[in-house]
Amino acid sequence: MIRVGIDIGGTFTDFVVFSPEGIRSYKVLSTPEAPHEAVLQGLRELGISPDVLIIHGSTVATNAFLERKGAKVALLTTRGFEDVLEIGRQDRMGIYDLRSPKPEPLVPREGRFGVKERALPGGEVLLPLTEEAVDEALRWVKSYGAEAVAICLLHAYEFPDHEKALQAKLEGYTPYVYRSSEVNPEYREYERTSTTVISAYIAPKVDGYLKALRREIPRLRVMASSGGHLSPGSILRQPAAMMLSGPAGGAVAAHHLAKALGLKEVVTFDMGGTSTDVALLPGEIPLTREGLIGGLPLRLPRVDIHTVGAGGGSLARFDPGGSLQVGPQSAGARPGPASYGLGGERVTVTDAHVFLKRIPKAHFLGGRMTLSPEAAEEAFRRLQAEGRQVGARELSLEELAEGVIQVAEATMVRAIRRVTAEKGYDPARFALVSFGGAGGLHAAALARAMGMKEILFPPAAGTLSAWGLALAPALSHHMQSFLAELRPEVQGEIERILRELEGAGREVLLGEGFSEKDLSFEATLDLRYRGEAYELPVPWQGDVSQTLQLFHQIHQQFYLQQHPDTPVECVNIHGRTLAFLPEVDLPRWEPQEEWKPLLVEELRFGGHRLKTPFYLRTAWPAGKVLEGPAVILEASSTLLIPPGATGEMDGHGVVHVRWEAEA
Repeated sequence: MIRVGIDIGGTFTDFVVFSPEGIRSYKVLSTPEAPHEAVLQGLRELGISPDVLIIHGSTVATNAFLERKGAKVALLTTRGFEDVLEIGRQDRMGIYDLRSPKPEPLVPREGRFGVKERALPGGEVLLPLTEEAVDEALRWVKSYGAEAVAICLLHAYEFPDHEKALQAKLEGYTPYVYRSSEVNPEYREYERTSTTVISAYIAPKVDGYLKALRREIPRLRVMASSGGHLSPGSILRQPAAMMLSGPAGGAVAAHHLAKALGLKEVVTFDMGGTSTDVALLPGEIPLTREGLIGGLPLRLPRVDIHTVGAGGGSLARFDPGGSLQVGPQSAGARPGPASYGLGGERVTVTDAHVFLKRIPKAHFLGGRMTLSPEAAEEAFRRLQAEGRQVGARELSLEELAEGVIQVAEATMVRAIRRVTAEKGYDPARFALVSFGGAGGLHAAALARAMGMKEILFPPAAGTLSAWGLALAPALSHHMQSFLAELRPEVQGEIERILRELEGAGREVLLGEGFSEKDLSFEATLDLRYRGEAYELPVPWQGDVSQTLQLFHQIHQQFYLQQHPDTPVECVNIHGRTLAFLPEVDLPRWEPQEEWKPLLVEELRFGGHRLKTPFYLRTAWPAGKVLEGPAVILEASSTLLIPPGATGEMDGHGVVHVRWEAEA
């Protein structure tokens, strides 16, 4: 069976093809104005028929949200609660900044309408929803000119009937009607409202994009942020589920790689053109439902990934105080870094590497794209002049280029610390799996800064996220709010709910053509000590007492304390039904060229110039150890082995970079 993973990034669109003939990787420049064009272009250039199974991750949903280019949304809520979306929580981004701005709500005050109805927390109806109230809501939505509608009524997670009645009436006006009892059926009014509004806000963009693809690609699956792929129809019922689809693919691929190599604990480092994504994989792919996107809460399952605005295309600048800043703004695919020669004039991280000769101008993308060191130098001269204007310390162009790299790496180090040390894990226990087009140029420096002893650099590292998309299972996720003390007496009720969740998931996946023998089911409970405001996800152990014991251990891991005598509450129950595609083994590595330097350059490392050989990765024999400094070139990425480090190729084409003891 042929299947293709396709990941659209801010700068490049990546392809990985699994077929009986082997595994192929490919890249084309993204087309932000019409993202589907890059997908179809890559398939044509690869000679792949679009009727094969294609699993796709995209930034379309994320970009529509972050750039505020979504739909005009009307929010229907219980009368008196119209301003929950704007009031939010009492916390603020800058806790000591009295002028810290709150993120603007996606729906302004004039777009929020209070419906005459009211249900109580237990599901009892205090004020019934009348036909007149429904008609009044419809008239108001029409007069507002809404393109999409979000419905979030008080306590709808326990009593969804009123939301369903409004949805049934409004779907005759617009197909983009989202109710919280389907999108996020749990308590916490603000988070539930925000999540539902985000889904409605991006729905028309996502729908238009998927329609454009489905006209050409009949067997399309879309990666969700939670590490599995869904049908386009399932995605449209919850568009916000694809917000972090590409990074989730990277975590899936890194987990698969670690298992194949017999490693349990790895940290992923995925550096692309626009951002860097890091994740902790302590033997599994961790999921979370906490977190903000653009400052707004999004309560949907996602792989626990931390993202920072530091990528190859991140722009460098001086702030008014003369400090060098890198990111989060990015040059994107158009115009891209100055060295691309596509009209970019500002310095990016990629330009720093090109200027320092770490990326040869004639070998980018396997020679399909020629870079311009001269354009990079001109951009650095402009940046140098900007620094003089704000009184920055005078730096040579080379010092400035090294400074750009160091500032970007400081941001990445903080990201790795965030997912390791801040969660109670010693980063020195973990290997760093480096991928993304720019990851190999920074991985060794980051690992050394964090005390990590080994870096894994997989083959075709620049397209590993697309590899993960093609490896990921099909998914159907269902949840139910269940607020009760976790005691042996509720075992039967939990098992009943789990049977319902599993049945719903199996029905979806069997209906999408997956085989019964390929299905599996995972259950998770959101648990907390009584009196706590937030809960931790705990895998269901089949028994209340064993699940409680695991909760205490997880609480100790996260918060350095546990309280076995304090009652534990269950808040939500989650069920994930998965359908796994056939496994793909790591291929055996065979060099394709003679092992010899392609060229030798004098590169600058910490103020010193050292002769540095450049090699083609495809020529590296298995078992061969290479001492740094050296640069390894492949079509989708570049690997820098700095002085004091060594690299070794294993039998699967994975490069293991290690620091020498006295480095």
